[in-house]
Amino acid sequence: MIVQVQARLAALKQEYQAGEEQLRDLARREVALRETMLRIAGAIMVLEEVLSTAPEAGPAPETATPDTAATAVPDTAVRDTAVPDTTVPDTAVPGTSPAAAGRGPHGDGQPAVLTVP
Repeated sequence: MIVQVQARLAALKQEYQAGEEQLRDLARREVALRETMLRIAGAIMVLEEVLSTAPEAGPAPETATPDTAATAVPDTAVRDTAVPDTTVPDTAVPGTSPAAAGRGPHGDGQPAVLTVP
């Protein structure tokens, strides 16, 4: 009986260590994803600012083919399904003014912060 308990204890300790390593890996991946999304949000804000200050040059040429236009995902798909992470404080996009921070990357009145579930 003691031998079986010791064997089970050793197996559980190995499983626990494997779980800890998976958690560490997941935390590293989360940080990398947050950084990537922050860069993307910054690029969106810059391009929207460029578009808002550019003179109207007429409609942009259509670059999508009819086959890809029907399957394109609107930019609201990601924004509408995002769930704020309440365990980690939100951070504003670097290089933005307080006024721009409240405008959001899509000009929808949402704060210019990123949260990743």
